[in-house]
Amino acid sequence: MRDIPDLPALSDPEAVQTAAHWRGLAPALTLSPEVSFDDGLHHRLSTAVLDGAQDDMCADGVFALPRLWDDGPARALRTGIDQLRGQGVHEVFALLYDEPWRLLGQLRPLLRRLLGPGCRAVPLPFVNVVPGGDAGFGPHRDRWTDPVDDQGLPKMLTTWVSLTDVPAERACLSVLPASADPHFPDELATLAIGDLRDIRALPVPAGSLVCFNQAIVHWGGKNFTPDTRMSFAFELERDGIEGAREPAIVLDEGRVTFAQRAAFLAAVVPGLYRNQTPIPLLDVARARALCPPATAAAA
Repeated sequence: MRDIPDLPALSDPEAVQTAAHWRGLAPALTLSPEVSFDDGLHHRLSTAVLDGAQDDMCADGVFALPRLWDDGPARALRTGIDQLRGQGVHEVFALLYDEPWRLLGQLRPLLRRLLGPGCRAVPLPFVNVVPGGDAGFGPHRDRWTDPVDDQGLPKMLTTWVSLTDVPAERACLSVLPASADPHFPDELATLAIGDLRDIRALPVPAGSLVCFNQAIVHWGGKNFTPDTRMSFAFELERDGIEGAREPAIVLDEGRVTFAQRAAFLAAVVPGLYRNQTPIPLLDVARARALCPPATAAAA
């Protein structure tokens, strides 16, 4: 962990609190006062699909649902992320806009099945941009204690959405399935892969979902292509979990407001900086201005 030093001054900090400011930075994306969640994936999240996802999560701690969405939302997010980066704004601010939350909201039937009612998006999301020649995060676990209930269902999980095609050579996710990890779920401080043949690569096309228990070993490979890989991820936890993190968005409330998203990002960005994520101090200043502490407490 690192401390946040004195932050650079913004030319117009009050403007950062307005939706108009952010619409101007990424016109490819929408920014509404409120996003209402819909059931737009009901035809793709059938009972059979939900049963299979639950079985895979209990057995291996991971599953993939390829092409869950068409390319429209992914294309808009790719363009919007490029627009933000072109303005010198970190890509994590794409989570302020409507599109990621619409996609997350459509996963509610799946998330209820895995986490139960009242599950919450917590302030550890990320937007990942991996140019050609770069690599994703190295092998790690996101959680080290108490990862599953008596049925093997997760208490916390990550929903990872591909915004570009992610073949194996383009920094795709890889995991050590829980069924192949002798240290899961009771010895999570140990990060070891005994047999490399147990590694599972998860290449997926754009618009796919990869969902995993945060306690399994996972990582992003190297991008051996000239093309950039883009994705975003939300972390979610059960209602009532010990050590619950705030501010959280409760998906069963059926909506998320601009004020809630602002408070969410105001917590997310400084947290990323403290956790050694390479994020400029100017973006930490933007997040603080987006939702000052008094406003964040009231949101």
